[in-house]
Amino acid sequence: MKKIILILFAIVLLFACEEKHKIEIIENYDIQYYSKENVANPAFPKDSTLESRLNDKIVELIKSISEKNGKNIPGLFPYWRLYINKNGTVDYVKDLGRPYNLNPYNSKEVAFGESVIKELLPEIAQWKFTPPILFDEYVKSYIDIQGTFAYQAGGKIKVLKPIKFNKKGNDFANYYVSVNEKMPKPIGGIRAIQEGIRYPEIAKRAGIEGRVYVKAYIDSTGIVTKAEIIRGIGVGCDEAAMVAIKNVKFKPGIHDGKPVNVQVTVPIMFKLQ
Repeated sequence: MKKIILILFAIVLLFACEEKHKIEIIENYDIQYYSKENVANPAFPKDSTLESRLNDKIVELIKSISEKNGKNIPGLFPYWRLYINKNGTVDYVKDLGRPYNLNPYNSKEVAFGESVIKELLPEIAQWKFTPPILFDEYVKSYIDIQGTFAYQAGGKIKVLKPIKFNKKGNDFANYYVSVNEKMPKPIGGIRAIQEGIRYPEIAKRAGIEGRVYVKAYIDSTGIVTKAEIIRGIGVGCDEAAMVAIKNVKFKPGIHDGKPVNVQVTVPIMFKLQ
């Protein structure tokens, strides 16, 4: 009986001492901030010298941190995401790691990269950007910056790929996905698009039939400014569908009582008679 009691006590003690695995919910800032591809005008440094100053500063930090550690790090591959608010200042910095690193769990390299970011944080807090814009309003957005810095023979640090800020945005970001009054409609209906289809001969001979889905970007005057395939059937049919849509004018979408830019998905049927 004593042996049984001792065994039960040991089991209870084992479970009592076992550390419970705890998890936590972390913030997903990527869904709170627009990507630069989803804004018309991405955030861009107001100071034209920021790029060169940043690259010089990173070289300086690589040297100083390496000297403190008593060992040269082979290289630094900054790949950082900056979360920028409506006022054009940085809220957060995220280290995205090294996208092409063969050993992404190299703890020494990760620690070194974090050391550089920590040294830079006071300066990053002072950076000023043009606020990102979407639909003529300032929004929160993030941008990614990358660079490659490596030690060369003789202890010299070479900037193989300097960090640069991309000023180009998405010309079609200001196209609504949906509007609160009327969505664009082709003048003459879908039939007008279908009548403009030229069935590719190679598709006819191969007996290819099916539906092609085209995303059309229609501006406030009803003109199709861009078309892209969402789902196609190939053999020339996708290209024929885009040409047919571009040749048709639309009644523009209406939002809050005025015509606006809208993107719509149009299904185009290819069927042999």
